[in-house]
Amino acid sequence: MSKNTQVAEVEQVAVGELLLHPQNPRVGNVEEISKSILANGWWGTLVAQRSTNMVLAGNHRLLAAQQLELETVPVYWLDCDDEQALKILLADNRTSDISEYDEVMLGELLTSLTLNEQGLLGTGFGIESYDDLMRSVEGQTMDITDHEAEWTHMPEFNQEDKMAAFRAVVHFASEKNADDFFKMLGVHKQKILWWPEHDGLVQSDIGKSWEHEEEE
Repeated sequence: MSKNTQVAEVEQVAVGELLLHPQNPRVGNVEEISKSILANGWWGTLVAQRSTNMVLAGNHRLLAAQQLELETVPVYWLDCDDEQALKILLADNRTSDISEYDEVMLGELLTSLTLNEQGLLGTGFGIESYDDLMRSVEGQTMDITDHEAEWTHMPEFNQEDKMAAFRAVVHFASEKNADDFFKMLGVHKQKILWWPEHDGLVQSDIGKSWEHEEEE
């Protein structure tokens, strides 16, 4: 830590005493933050420059607090000069931008929450973003290296995009457990399936492509 930056104790500060930083370039979703606060209660601490009362980290949480008419919020005061304040303001946003999700882990976490009564409420994720993520995860978990090659010599057909009414992620402790599961369902072992099969489309036994079911 820079010797010119000193950290004070966290304290509850009246919302009206704090100022939004006029040079904050970030445009946040205050509505989603407000929903999260209503669903989960207040979480996190604002970081503010003591000499100016300007918020360096948490400007949109401050806006949400104003909208929700909260009286006080926890603030972590920093004694720093204006140049350092701007660097902290930028770093708080930028370090988040350059981070990435482990999409498989995120998908499992969100899926577990969809099984609860409140679902994804308060997470910042909606059903559309969840479905988009799960499509991406499904693509990552398939052993496909050449999508074009997979369709070589395959008959053409039109498939209407369909959204699943419910998704479940099943983990097997062993290959035998997986074999027993698919044997019980009476289908070939595969990584993604529709239940029941729909529109005459079934997935191949290696979970790599969709093909027409032969008409009898």
